[in-house]
Amino acid sequence: MFYFPEIDQYLTPEDNSFRLGLIPTEFQGEYGVFMKPLVYDESLKTLGYEIRKIPYQGGDINFDSLYINVTIEPENNILKTDTKRVMYGDFARRYQSFIQFLDEVKRKELVESLFGMGKDHTDVLEMNYLNSSPENIGLNPIIWNVKLQSKSLIEEAGNDLLVKIGETIGQQSELYQESSRKLPIYVSAMHNYYRKITFTIPDGYKVANLNDLNMHVEMKTDEKTSCIFTSVASLDNNVLTIISKEYYLEPGYPASRYNEFRDVINAAADFNKKTVLLQKI
Repeated sequence: MFYFPEIDQYLTPEDNSFRLGLIPTEFQGEYGVFMKPLVYDESLKTLGYEIRKIPYQGGDINFDSLYINVTIEPENNILKTDTKRVMYGDFARRYQSFIQFLDEVKRKELVESLFGMGKDHTDVLEMNYLNSSPENIGLNPIIWNVKLQSKSLIEEAGNDLLVKIGETIGQQSELYQESSRKLPIYVSAMHNYYRKITFTIPDGYKVANLNDLNMHVEMKTDEKTSCIFTSVASLDNNVLTIISKEYYLEPGYPASRYNEFRDVINAAADFNKKTVLLQKI
């Protein structure tokens, strides 16, 4: 790695998917030998050095935000979303480094995997993205604008409808381990997620289970939030808004805290299973 002390930034020259300001997760928190020349001449004669830790990068560097507008056609059991997704830092780098080399078919397959709703097929109606080229890595977020539809997220329950609203954010990770944890927990890069779902309720229906959409699972270290998942639902006339926040502010935990950490991870998966009950008026 190159370290530039005047601007306190790092560069990983052997990996062309990185740019100045982004540190690979496997280097963060590790000890580095920081070397500098002491004598400049035709040849390098001697080096001074010190050993210190390479810093962790905070959750504000790596974020993934979703803004989803949801509408449904009850008569056809069709759910449509108009989604804007903003990724920055390592989240964005993964795609900015290669997406320009994909043909249109592969790009559509990528979008389907990123934005797929539920286990069944999701149709991509429209898609475009900004800041997708490598020169944006570490500078500008990649912004996706995608319109989707699915016929698998609405179920009829007599005259009422069950809308699988949680699945509109895509599949979430789950942690299950029957035996006791032996090894420490490695979070990888500290990161955060923000999700805002706006659901327009169709005429002739009302939301019957608003409180079921509220969640709060939190893990603290020294009285401070370390990682958390929350969702808060509100209703304004015929518009249901759900705001969810999830973030991880420490790089890892001892094995003794596995159950606390697992509860936060699984909370996002539990939200993924949330359903809105629309009662016929």
